[in-house]
Amino acid sequence: MKGLIYARQSKKEEKENSYSIPAQIKESTDYANAHKIELPYPPIVERGKSGQKIQREGIIQSFNLICKDPELSYYLVTDVDRIGRHEVDPLFFMWLLNYKHVTIIANGREYNITKDPTDVIISAADCYKGYKEGRDIGIRTQRCKRLRFSDGLWVRGVPPEGYYEEIKFFDNGGFIPK
Repeated sequence: MKGLIYARQSKKEEKENSYSIPAQIKESTDYANAHKIELPYPPIVERGKSGQKIQREGIIQSFNLICKDPELSYYLVTDVDRIGRHEVDPLFFMWLLNYKHVTIIANGREYNITKDPTDVIISAADCYKGYKEGRDIGIRTQRCKRLRFSDGLWVRGVPPEGYYEEIKFFDNGGFIPK
């Protein structure tokens, strides 16, 4: 039995130091060793890449390697949302892997969405969880920007028309209405 490890970390996760690439690789390697899965290829790693779009170099490289080596039978990731965070694209990628007789292993669980409809539901929920988390962060960020703007401060970028930049010595400055 042969497997391939995939690890991805977004720019936001790099700043937070969560889901580090070495931790993902170690977790997947430990699983492979415990289940006697040979890892003939180095892990495929994507640093600073968002999971919102599935068309990433690492995903394409993974799929090409799986197509070239029919003995690869496992695709190891720490969590399904490492593959992608959109609801449909990661499921389609997982279906393609399962169609090629490759089982996805995430969170210590085997996923085979071509054989078990429960895996489709669980995979979709896991991907959606990551998608919703990213969306909620965006909503909170926008809310904070609106609050700062209502206080007369503009967070960054070019100020809206009618505002100018005032630089103060003791604070970060901001944009104040004319």
